[in-house]
Amino acid sequence: MTASLEEARATPTSSVPLAEAERGGQPLEYTMDGDVKVFRLTASAVRWPILPDVSVVALAYNGQVPGPAIRVVQGDKIRVILRNELDEPTSIHWHGIEVPNAMDGVPDVMQRPVGPGEEFSYEFTVTQAGGFMYHSHYEATQATRASAAPLSSSRRTATQCRPISISRWCCRSGA
Repeated sequence: MTASLEEARATPTSSVPLAEAERGGQPLEYTMDGDVKVFRLTASAVRWPILPDVSVVALAYNGQVPGPAIRVVQGDKIRVILRNELDEPTSIHWHGIEVPNAMDGVPDVMQRPVGPGEEFSYEFTVTQAGGFMYHSHYEATQATRASAAPLSSSRRTATQCRPISISRWCCRSGA
């Protein structure tokens, strides 16, 4: 998807923090709760540089665009706790991953959207190996403002796959 600068709110305001991360897609650390890998994601708006002296207001996970890479092993039980710090509802859809319907992230169909200031825990067993992604499924504008990230599942170790994520920003002259 391509977002115009207008759609991406390309004129950052001082109320939107500058992203702390220099690069997106960094591996996301987890903790263990018994046999469950627990990952924490925070959805928020950040000023993200796309060119020297050009930043856009992007929707980020953990302050990075694309969001952090979740790396797991096929068969892992995972819990992803989403904290919404956006000023609008959001959700996470696990693109291409077989998950229970209640964890699929389709708002108002499979789950209630995660409101501002709320948390939601996605919990499922990763049954497939391969490269996947996760992204907001709340509004198309969230997807076009870069709220997406890689998820990889390997058969043996969680570091064998090296996912990439490609985002485009459309800069129109005079916009």
